[in-house]
Amino acid sequence: ERVKAYFDSLELEVSDAWALFKLVDEDQGNTLDIKEFVEGCMRLRGHAKQIDVHILSAEQRRFQQRFDDSMKRVEAAIGKAIVLGRIQKQSWSTSEMVAWA
Repeated sequence: ERVKAYFDSLELEVSDAWALFKLVDEDQGNTLDIKEFVEGCMRLRGHAKQIDVHILSAEQRRFQQRFDDSMKRVEAAIGKAIVLGRIQKQSWSTSEMVAWA
């Protein structure tokens, strides 16, 4: 009850506890001291403003574009290496590609 009341006072949802934990655990140590917890909650209080949502959306689109561009360069480099005979063309499963990377 006390935790729920505290979250309500900060305008945070108790149901988002795991997401909240990951957000406030800035040092990614998987533990929170009281100072880290309170400071993290204070940073997150209130509702997202419309501009915040649009900024995040734009950043995500830019990240996706950069990722797509990088993948095209990797695919081109692999294609060139195959043509030059530096690697043999073969079918790899996703788990094999992850293990190789």
